[in-house]
Amino acid sequence: LVPHYATSIADAWRVVEKLVSPELVLDILVAADGLTLARFCHPFQQFLNLTRPDYAPAKTAPLAICLAALKAMEEKFGGWKKP
Repeated sequence: LVPHYATSIADAWRVVEKLVSPELVLDILVAADGLTLARFCHPFQQFLNLTRPDYAPAKTAPLAICLAALKAMEEKFGGWKKP
């Protein structure tokens, strides 16, 4: 079976476990409007630059984690390139 990364917190946490390292941590919070905001960042940036454009917003935590993971990989590898 394919994991339900975007809808199951247990499956989304597998993504977190794969990406987290000494140089990359998950920063996740719930905004006043109820959206979950997530980003992967360097540990020193975790308490800096708390602007919304840095975060991936979503209605649920699993989806926010998945969007943040995609954003982190895009930043690391320079985005999608067609073959």
